[in-house]
Amino acid sequence: MKNFNFSVSINLNFPNKTLEMLLKFLPYFRGCWLLYAPIFSFISDKDRLIELLVSSHSKIIFKALFDPSDPYQLNMVKNKCFDLGTAMTIWSLLKPDDIFFDIGANCGYLSDIGSQKIGIDGRVIAIEPNPLAFKILTMRGVENITAINKVASQNSKGAFRMHRPFYRQTSGSRFLEDSHGKIKSVSLDDLYKESRKSRVALIKIDTEGAELFVLKGAEQILKEQHPFVIAEVSNYSKHFGYKMDDIYDYMKLFGYRYFYSIHDDTNSISFLEKQEEGQVLFSYKQLEDVDFQKN
Repeated sequence: MKNFNFSVSINLNFPNKTLEMLLKFLPYFRGCWLLYAPIFSFISDKDRLIELLVSSHSKIIFKALFDPSDPYQLNMVKNKCFDLGTAMTIWSLLKPDDIFFDIGANCGYLSDIGSQKIGIDGRVIAIEPNPLAFKILTMRGVENITAINKVASQNSKGAFRMHRPFYRQTSGSRFLEDSHGKIKSVSLDDLYKESRKSRVALIKIDTEGAELFVLKGAEQILKEQHPFVIAEVSNYSKHFGYKMDDIYDYMKLFGYRYFYSIHDDTNSISFLEKQEEGQVLFSYKQLEDVDFQKN
């Protein structure tokens, strides 16, 4: 099986030198983003938004804006950790007019990248249940992104409450089923029925261990359309009463036989010979058979 390496470079454009120097010299320590982010909230938007340019072979592929007044985005910029393995996988798999489900969209970074690839006639459906992250997501104001403030689950009849320790980032939270919870659930199958216009090409899921329940709510999509699925497979699943391997077993039921590990540290993808923890791409076909990286 072939492995893939993304040859990309990044460039950060700061609105002014003062902001660039401030970010450079602020000392880094675990959790510092929670303390530093409020500082940047006193700076106007035009003087604090940082532009990321991602290029390949000297050609700009996509752009993204980062707001350091949000702890999650500040951490990404400070550490220059832009999940480029995942971002480039999304970019390579999508085509114009596709539907892209971004589950656990957070601030909308990956949604924004997907929206640039699928064009105005495509649709990104970004689901983010955390109200603080959802507010940031909607502020992007991208026309072909539909943002939904619900929990993606196996049906559209549930209610959930949010659990977030005080020391976690604003978006670092889990959602627990609770009949008195204020946040409602939605299944991907139901959402697709409401917005049917094109094929679902890709589903990305990062839900702090609840990935299996999201997949169970997309049974019809998986059965009929076989989209690519990127899921964070981890032992966080134990918080929801299932094993990590259960995700692999569930995907096999729908004919998914090819698993790839996405490496954000090296901007690469490698074929998995066995079931492992990590950022995993589930594919119905070998990537070589779908012209991966050629579209």
